[in-house]
Amino acid sequence: MAAEVDPRNVTYPFAGLNEWELAKWLVTTGLPNTQIDAFLKLSWVKISPPSFKTSADLVNRIESLPSVPVWTGRWITLPEAPLYPQLLLYQNPVECLEWLEANPDFSGDKDYVPYEEYLNKDHTDHCYSEMASGEFWNDTQAKFPEDITSIHIS
Repeated sequence: MAAEVDPRNVTYPFAGLNEWELAKWLVTTGLPNTQIDAFLKLSWVKISPPSFKTSADLVNRIESLPSVPVWTGRWITLPEAPLYPQLLLYQNPVECLEWLEANPDFSGDKDYVPYEEYLNKDHTDHCYSEMASGEFWNDTQAKFPEDITSIHIS
């Protein structure tokens, strides 16, 4: 039985992070499906069984995951180099953001609001560690109403 659809479960179609890690390990080790099935039948695994019972179920769940955004290529000619066409490779930014949002590897690692960090208590030594801690995002956010957040992509 697959994990229940729950918008808070970032590891869907797996039951949680532990099951996601097990599935990832089983798939990336190069084990044949017969060995994965044998592993899933071990008494030790039955103590805390994953929600997928067979390698076929595991493969079906992985194939149901959203695909990685595709790369698109287009030949362009720059005015500075008209004799040397360049291949411009790009991805749809909306698809990239949707993929990142759905990917459990990035769960909890995204900043949606700017913040300021300081190295001392009197707030005179500003620490810049991520884009969200920089002055640009803070200055930009200050121009918006309080209920609107600007999201910067870096």
